[in-house]
Amino acid sequence: MFDVFTTFYAIDCLGIAGEMNPLGWPLGALGALIFYIPAYTFTNILLFKVHSKYSPWAATLITILALGLGAMNLLAGIHNLQVTEIR
Repeated sequence: MFDVFTTFYAIDCLGIAGEMNPLGWPLGALGALIFYIPAYTFTNILLFKVHSKYSPWAATLITILALGLGAMNLLAGIHNLQVTEIR
């Protein structure tokens, strides 16, 4: 959400940034939800419903991927706050 708010602030409020995502703003946020909601759901299913020897490993892999994507979004949000060029 930090990335979404800073993107909205930098693009729509200040007008000092542009969107590099091919989907554009706000469809890029929808694209992130398409990843995060199934990742959260499948992790819960793997940890609490499926009792297999490989379930915790698969849930760990999904969690690592989600944390990596979250870290990239956090860095993008921080970058949005560092944009200082005023037109």
